[in-house]
Amino acid sequence: MTRTTQSVCTFAAAVICMVSLATSDGETLSYPDIVNRMVDMQRLAVPPVEGEKSGSFSSRDRQSRYNEETGRYEHWQANHDYRGYVDDKGTMLKLDGPGVIWRIWSASAQKGNLEFYIDRYPDAADATPTAAYPFIDMIKAPPFSDYPELVHVKAKGNNFFVPIPFNKSIVIRGAKDWGKYYQITYSTFPDGTTVPSFTGTFSETDKAALKKVNDIWGKRGPAMFVSETAKATQKTVSLAPGNEAVVAGFDNPGAITSIVLVRPQMDRKESIKILRELTISITWDDNEKPAVWAPLGDFFGTAAGENLFRTMATGMTTDGYYANWYMPFRKAKIVVRNDGKKKRNLSFTVYTEKVKGYVDQLLRFHCKWHRDDFSGFDEKRHFDDRYPDWPVLKVDGSKGRFCGFMAHMWNPFHIWNREHGQKYEKQVPAEGLYPRGSAVYHFYKFSGAKKFWWGEGDEKFFVDGEKMPSTFGTGTEDYFGYAWGTAQAFDSALQAQPRNGAADEIGKIADRAGPGNVGHISNVRWQIADNVPFQKSFEATVEKYHLNSWPLLNAYCAAWYQEAGAADYYQAVAASERTGYYIAPTLKEPKKPVNGKFEGENLRVVLKGSGRTWVQNMHNFKDGKWSGGRHLIWTKGRKGDSVEIEFETTKGGKQELFVVLTKANDYGIAQLALDGKNVGKPIDCYSPKVTTTEEISLGTFDLQAGKHVLRATVVGTNEKARNAVGAGSHIFAIDYLRLK
Repeated sequence: MTRTTQSVCTFAAAVICMVSLATSDGETLSYPDIVNRMVDMQRLAVPPVEGEKSGSFSSRDRQSRYNEETGRYEHWQANHDYRGYVDDKGTMLKLDGPGVIWRIWSASAQKGNLEFYIDRYPDAADATPTAAYPFIDMIKAPPFSDYPELVHVKAKGNNFFVPIPFNKSIVIRGAKDWGKYYQITYSTFPDGTTVPSFTGTFSETDKAALKKVNDIWGKRGPAMFVSETAKATQKTVSLAPGNEAVVAGFDNPGAITSIVLVRPQMDRKESIKILRELTISITWDDNEKPAVWAPLGDFFGTAAGENLFRTMATGMTTDGYYANWYMPFRKAKIVVRNDGKKKRNLSFTVYTEKVKGYVDQLLRFHCKWHRDDFSGFDEKRHFDDRYPDWPVLKVDGSKGRFCGFMAHMWNPFHIWNREHGQKYEKQVPAEGLYPRGSAVYHFYKFSGAKKFWWGEGDEKFFVDGEKMPSTFGTGTEDYFGYAWGTAQAFDSALQAQPRNGAADEIGKIADRAGPGNVGHISNVRWQIADNVPFQKSFEATVEKYHLNSWPLLNAYCAAWYQEAGAADYYQAVAASERTGYYIAPTLKEPKKPVNGKFEGENLRVVLKGSGRTWVQNMHNFKDGKWSGGRHLIWTKGRKGDSVEIEFETTKGGKQELFVVLTKANDYGIAQLALDGKNVGKPIDCYSPKVTTTEEISLGTFDLQAGKHVLRATVVGTNEKARNAVGAGSHIFAIDYLRLK
């Protein structure tokens, strides 16, 4: 362990050295008490008491509902998730206290205010908020930006983790121009609990507590929460093919506080198979069945293969792979197995500490990996009115706490890829496979294959038999802390995307339409302070819009706690089901122009300005004729900003340049330039309908063979466009360009 880690552990041990009981009647919590729960791994093992709840509010599409009269789910796949409010006043959240807001996320934080009404519900007579901040300033300006681990932008996702407590009630509203898309995660405590209500200011003691947690989040790594009195058990095992070995066995009560594996020496590409062939299992007490079973890489928080990243609970670093979960036991046995064809040597250190007297009262840590395991669910119904919910976790007959999961998506093709669309868009389940009136048939027949990629799926958590889930998100990527399908590898204390296609190293970015979002995608979200307590049952699902035949193949590794001695549904998965089910994606080179025609979707973007670009499927728009059914679109640009696209000619000489552009009611006026020189007059791309222009001649030019750049600069907006959608109507899209 490094000295840096030791210093962090000293503070962490001071924070969590005593396992506090769950919040109970009459308890008084200070603001530092609340902040310290953000690093309190031990509290996860404490059984929840009645009245302790967690959930989230989001901008989800309110069309999705459970019909009490019919007992069926309606519009369950609705996907207009950007501005779903609690009421018509822009209310995002309304809750009775006591409680705390743990996380606020948005895909688009703007200059408008978030308004916080603490301990009172606003009415017409008094609509003055307790505190109000421009939303973008909550993310990027002091005082909150003083804690960059708690407040940050990751892969375009705006994340705010500064706790906001409330004693009686809280209302959060978005004022004009606040942005769009939100998730707000909360916990509420039993009646009689007292917390300090947020006022908009922090005392020096409050700031010190936030800074300490910010430092811990920043220094996250192996053996993070190991106390100075912990015992280290070291073991190196040599695993022949088909063999297993005991890493550690403990016959006296205690708790594991960290498991660290020395980084195995292996080729990165080979690690994809190796870390799925190797598995880890942990059995507590005298149970027959392990509570932990997972492929080795997935247990440490990522797939496929080795992807270096760090969260507070799990990670892979050059110093070792680690799991920092707090795992109490009366007895414990850790076993690793090799289902590969070559011998593997593994070196572990397991840190344990004593637990005094009450170990039988504590929950046991569970972690299970699976693919498409519907155990405990009504599988038939999931392909009817509950489609497209896909199973992540089901727990029955026990108290416990859900602590998040790692998701591995295998997506060898992409919905924005032309060849992908031609091959898969029109696929409909075979006649008779699903009832014609069922949700899954309707989805594939009319909309699914044309609209959605894997990230649109909402997470839904049902607690203690809820019909409508108390957590209902806005999209898979949003739950994991990023936005817009941004293919950037990132990590943070509780959220990470260690890999997204070709973005396979922290900080690396790939184009979202491929090679990003193609191949292996790995996301992880751990819920520590905002864990979801349950008294008798829990189920987690994620909407999976495409069936495995798409192909889109998901695997999940969930972490939770439940009562000692209570078994879970999940069994070990055969090696054949966890390796080899994926194939290497083939990324095709852009097609060469035919008769001098360059399709927009095949053009290379060399400058995006302030905006973003992607290839958009235009099959649903009937008023235009897009060559190839797609165009290259540039959005979120500002007036005066430019996008540049590159094309390459194979012969020189005088050639006339033509373009076909897209027009719509939110498009701007664009001035085009060829190789840095303006050509033609500005083109007004406004139209009340989404359509295409005729071929527009930009003139005849003496071009040399080789690469050339076409630049589009937004120079203004049609008055009708401003009236229709506002001053930000600066979109530009090109169907194709042609040389003659």
